[in-house]
Amino acid sequence: MQRPSLRPFVIPVLALAVAAAGCADDSSGVQTELYTVQLQALNTQVAGNVSASGEITVTGDQLTARIDASGMDDTLHPQHIHLVASCPTMADDANGDGYLDVIEGAPSYGLILVPLDDDLSSQAAGSSGFPTGSSFSWEETTSMSVLMADLQAADPDSGDPVVKLDAGESLDLAGRSVVIHGVADEDLPETVQGLGGLPGNVVLPIACGTIIKSD
Repeated sequence: MQRPSLRPFVIPVLALAVAAAGCADDSSGVQTELYTVQLQALNTQVAGNVSASGEITVTGDQLTARIDASGMDDTLHPQHIHLVASCPTMADDANGDGYLDVIEGAPSYGLILVPLDDDLSSQAAGSSGFPTGSSFSWEETTSMSVLMADLQAADPDSGDPVVKLDAGESLDLAGRSVVIHGVADEDLPETVQGLGGLPGNVVLPIACGTIIKSD
């Protein structure tokens, strides 16, 4: 599947590392898949000591995602499941300005697959509903079939950072990563890139982790 190249765009705005997960059947015979995530902090010189973890459960047709985060600036924190199970390091600071901006991080974690906002039913539905604050406990639930229908629908803008799945392609959570973004209006150098008119502080990645599911 050919993915669109990354270029400046407006992100509906943006992070965790993953531990083990498991599968179980409840008394009705419905299988539950469990995924857990522990994020590693990025850009700690301005983002502070971010501590973030989360889990995703899929039980029958219900998907529930939860993220708990603390130690951040009291501001908006866009967060997403990204396409690639990889996280950047300061070695990816291509311009050597001491900050890992969103453009420099994107080659590692890839494009956006599922925005973790206040409506998981579609990629666009909850674009203004990301968590805010120096700490948060965020949790949302959606129908897996509704989510998958949206993820496999035609892409309305193949040039933006939000990617669709091919028809019949699995969500494959264990092959993805989670990224949290956002610091307060810091006095960042001009070399820290923003996206689509959004300033660098809004889209600065502050935590990232890969999603792993146990056998």
